Amino acid sequence: MPKKSTRDSRSIERTGWKPKTVKRNSNDKRIVNNIYIGAGNARRWIILKKKLDYQSDVDFVAYLLDLAEPQSV
Repeated sequence: MPKKSTRDSRSIERTGWKPKTVKRNSNDKRIVNNIYIGAGNARRWIILKKKLDYQSDVDFVAYLLDLAEPQSV
């Protein structure tokens, strides 16, 4: 007869968002594939992306990173 689990499923706390990682190359470097920006920022993201006429998130984030890069140097 199988043993019952000693782990109480009701006491397990959900952590919510967890980043997905992707194996990048042979050096076993890992990058974050998804980034949590929050509900309020997600709304701002969509509005600004449409306002600037970007179709994909990838192109939009590249644009934003290019804007921020010269300021951080």
